[in-house]
Amino acid sequence: MGITSSKEASTRRRRGRQMRRLQAQLRAVRADAARGGLVLSYIALMVGAQGLFGQKERENERTSSAGVPPATCKLPACSPLNPPLSTMVCSIYTFLYLKLGRCGPGATTVRFELSSNHSRSLSLLTRKVGEAVLENARLMLQTENIQAGADDFKERYENEQPFRKAAEEEINSLYKVIDEASSTKMDLESQIESLKEELCFLSRSYEEDVKMLYKQLAGSELEQMNVPIGTGLDDILETIRIHWERDVEKNRVEAGALLQAKQQAEVARMAQTQEEKMAAALRVELHNTSCQVQSLQAETESLRALKRGLENTLHDARHWHDIELQNLGAVVNRLEAELREMRAEAEQQLQTREHLLAHKCQLQRDVASYHALLDREESG
Repeated sequence: MGITSSKEASTRRRRGRQMRRLQAQLRAVRADAARGGLVLSYIALMVGAQGLFGQKERENERTSSAGVPPATCKLPACSPLNPPLSTMVCSIYTFLYLKLGRCGPGATTVRFELSSNHSRSLSLLTRKVGEAVLENARLMLQTENIQAGADDFKERYENEQPFRKAAEEEINSLYKVIDEASSTKMDLESQIESLKEELCFLSRSYEEDVKMLYKQLAGSELEQMNVPIGTGLDDILETIRIHWERDVEKNRVEAGALLQAKQQAEVARMAQTQEEKMAAALRVELHNTSCQVQSLQAETESLRALKRGLENTLHDARHWHDIELQNLGAVVNRLEAELREMRAEAEQQLQTREHLLAHKCQLQRDVASYHALLDREESG
């Protein structure tokens, strides 16, 4: 929830910045269009001319006698405009009035008519400027949307980087576990081989000890059979007693040897049993280790597949990001070309405005000369 709210807040802040930037750009475009001055001059001229339509001026004796319109024109419709613009419109009106000969004695109204060609060109120019401003705003909005999409994609890419690093770290740790398991497997196999060799050595030594014991017992019997036997009763009894003692001793020795052999066999069997148990435990541990190794190999394969999928996704994302950057570059180049065209048009409009201002100054000088002539005539 915290991550989602932070993302929403960042999205809202980014959209706010985009709207403020778009408004600033619109204001700049409007200021550039206003600095051109041509459209506004035409509009002001049109408004002043419409203000002159239907306005009735009282007859002036000086106008009726000299055939020159008054120097100071009353323009009710131009009163909201600035004084230089009113003076310019009045001067143009005076010039047209004098050139066309629309004044004379008894004239009560002034009809200032604009040609249809100028009206159409003015409306067409106004419409083109409005369409250009709207098109520029639309392109700027599209550019901002594309930039926002690119920023969002970059943010998601940066957010996916920690997961990718974590997956790579897990894969490296699994590689280490696999290496440790393989080393443990090799150690266990070497221990099993050493235990097998020790078991074979113990079995051979046990067989050799038993054979040596049997040989010792057989040699003592052969040595005791060479004792001479007497002919008297005492000798016979002594011989029988010695014989029974020898038999008892032999049986005791055989019993001791058998008991010792049995004990040794039991010890060897117990040792063999323990070794077999240890070997079985080692086999079980080896089997478990092999199962763990197989499971780790399966997990490694799945992680490798996941890594390949992530790499493919990253490659596709980079490809689309490059395509988006190329599209954005094309849009930016087109916008720059349009901006250069608009600047060229603005410069052309500025030149036209300067030309009109030069005409206005010339008209003002002509009006001043006419005023001087009128003053001299009145004084004369």
